[in-house]
Amino acid sequence: MHLALHGTPEAPHERWPLRAPSGAWLLADARLDNRPDLLAALGLSSTPARPLTDGALILAAHERWGEDAPARLVG
Repeated sequence: MHLALHGTPEAPHERWPLRAPSGAWLLADARLDNRPDLLAALGLSSTPARPLTDGALILAAHERWGEDAPARLVG
């Protein structure tokens, strides 16, 4: 039996694995606590109609900041 634990409102929209345009892959069960700050810093938005999952946000941070991305993630 498999049960999904959705820790954020965006979690049900997650589809794994994620792949960035650069070719980087991400597979993570993560929850970010600084979503608004990251969205603003990356110039991204998340709406109920087009939710940006925490995994997609982590991948976007990696694409922008590379190895410095983990220092900006809180969660």
